[in-house]
Amino acid sequence: MRRRPGSARVGTNDRCGVGVSRRVFVITVTGEMDHHLREEFEDVEITVEHSVTRLRVVSSDASVLHGVLNRIDALGLELLDVHHVDEGPRT
Repeated sequence: MRRRPGSARVGTNDRCGVGVSRRVFVITVTGEMDHHLREEFEDVEITVEHSVTRLRVVSSDASVLHGVLNRIDALGLELLDVHHVDEGPRT
């Protein structure tokens, strides 16, 4: 897998140590990403729905979120929303 500037491997398998705060963000962009665009975001969970694409970013490092936002900008995608999701305590 090739790495892009500002990218890091994250996702549902992201492991955070004890005492490290895991943050979850959902980013929504306009349009339904095709296969080629989704390849640019293979390090995040992607859901394509009616005229929007949602990217779920899970990480303890804020720079990962910024890296994904930088890729969205570089690809000329229209950002609709970014919000933090409270998933409750981890078990």
